[in-house]
Amino acid sequence: MTDKEEIQELKRQLAVAKSEAKVKVQIFNEITKKNKKLTEDVKKLSKTNTTLEKDNKILTEVVKQLELNYGIVNILHFASQSEKKVNLKELKKLLEATKPKENCNDDYNIGESGDDTHPTTEFEKAIKENTTAQTEETSLNPSLKESPNKKKKIHTCGRNMNIFANIPAEIDHKYLDPSEFPDLDFNNLDIVMAKESIKLVKVRAYFKKRIVVVYHYKDRTTGKLYFSTGTDIVNGGLLNNSTIAASVVDKCFGLPLYRQTERLRLIDTPISDDVLLYGFNRSALILRTIYDGLREYIISKDSCSLDETKLLVRQRELIKGEKKCANGYVWTMRSKGESPSAVYFNYDPSRGSSVPLKLLEGFTGALMVDGYGAYKTVTTTVNKIALDTEDSEVLLYADPKEISSIGILLCCCWAHCRRKFYAPLRAVYQKNPKSEGAITCTTVIDKISKLYEIEKRLRKDINEGKVTEKDFIEKRKKESIPIIDSIKKYAIERLSVHGNEIKLTQALNYTLNQLPYLTNYLYCKNLSLDNNDCERSIRKFIQIRKNSLFATSENGARNLMINASIVETCRLNNIDPTGYLMFAYDKLQVQQNNKKIEISGLMPWEVSKEQINQIWKKYEANPMRPGSENISISGKSYRK
Repeated sequence: MTDKEEIQELKRQLAVAKSEAKVKVQIFNEITKKNKKLTEDVKKLSKTNTTLEKDNKILTEVVKQLELNYGIVNILHFASQSEKKVNLKELKKLLEATKPKENCNDDYNIGESGDDTHPTTEFEKAIKENTTAQTEETSLNPSLKESPNKKKKIHTCGRNMNIFANIPAEIDHKYLDPSEFPDLDFNNLDIVMAKESIKLVKVRAYFKKRIVVVYHYKDRTTGKLYFSTGTDIVNGGLLNNSTIAASVVDKCFGLPLYRQTERLRLIDTPISDDVLLYGFNRSALILRTIYDGLREYIISKDSCSLDETKLLVRQRELIKGEKKCANGYVWTMRSKGESPSAVYFNYDPSRGSSVPLKLLEGFTGALMVDGYGAYKTVTTTVNKIALDTEDSEVLLYADPKEISSIGILLCCCWAHCRRKFYAPLRAVYQKNPKSEGAITCTTVIDKISKLYEIEKRLRKDINEGKVTEKDFIEKRKKESIPIIDSIKKYAIERLSVHGNEIKLTQALNYTLNQLPYLTNYLYCKNLSLDNNDCERSIRKFIQIRKNSLFATSENGARNLMINASIVETCRLNNIDPTGYLMFAYDKLQVQQNNKKIEISGLMPWEVSKEQINQIWKKYEANPMRPGSENISISGKSYRK
């Protein structure tokens, strides 16, 4: 190629390069232009998003206002049918306060407008005014705040997908049934949505039949046999630990053993009363160490409560060699104060002071009881030894703090005192509210109610950490003692008025006699005014007594106390009692096999829900390992 031709070729290549560069510059300019436009769009969208967030916040406030307004309308609508007293005047004020202002109705459509304008400041101001008015009005009657919450719960019912998390789940698909719509063309239908809800399904109870094969191994050298002892508390019996645990819990929730056997018979599982009774007694025997641990835990606290009730025993031994049906007594101890809570039922044939004296052995602190005289005898005996004195006046005027630190401070129940006035008010004076008796009863009850109001308010403060223990005790004493003094003064004045009214005179004398002990709760942080929590635990036992009528023997009554104490303690601490008993049986039986009993980590509040779930999975699982080989022993085939 000549030089001229090379020059021409280079010129041609240069022209092509210039043309390509021009095209690329045009592409670059277009991309830059698009990028600039996209940047502007992003800024615009960001601005719109800010506006929408502001609009959403305002709409949320509007919805809250309307929900509260709707709830108040419902209350007003049904107020005339309600048994509770409703302050209609306050409700009507609150109804007006929660209505959106009329001058901002036009601003409810606050979506993005063509000119990107924001919601008017008047609307925001109206919402703020409504919210402030609602806060001020509802502070007059806080209970009215609950109305919209209750409504919300109804709307969310069945849609909490995390509920019943520990229960095995299955999915039930509800497809369209052709028989419901025979004329419908199903080929022309598309699934556009699926709604999920949770249902708790009760199915027929079932039991597993488990054949337990215990392999015995023989040492070739010594000839000694070895075999697994297992964890069943009834070794070789018909009942597994899970069945015994379920039977014990049913019994302690009020279902007698003979009714349990009847239910089992109806599902083709015939078991006699004696088999269940043996499992129940065996449960009490193996749980004895935990039962004793409950008492040790309660008396280690600085306060507890004590009460008693009757139990009919069919074969109670009254005289040596003679047995007959007679009443025994169930003594109930319950811990007071912070969790965990514990209950200890104890059976004794006697109602004398020797029983609580034995139960409270080693206890120092405040004891909340009713007005039964045996408790006063016990505390007097203990405190004479603690203060090293025989003078009753020394005990009467001793410092309550000193007594509670070295002896037992007797505290009586205000609820029992209140009942002394409430009973005649309902029975005698209710039809004549202006009578002297009605005035006396109502006045005393109102004064006691003020003590409960003080307790409720200050107890809330200490639970929330707003006041210290010392400040709580001082404030409670400062506010309560004037009211207690006024009750004493009023009771003395009214005694002369009701000289011929026996019940009311007894109530006034009871109050004056117990007043030193009714005041003692003020010196202990963990004590409230009454013994109601202990009585609630007794009420659970009374349900057992009502359904079972009596205990067959004193040993049977004591076994019932052991099982009932542990089940009730589980209930108080929100623990599955059946799962806990299965866990305790397994652990205690292994310890018994090793002849070393240790209850550390076995108390009901020390067992976690995860441990209980694991024990359930253990009993639900199939113990036969898949893929195991069969072996033959004495003509029978087993799987390894």
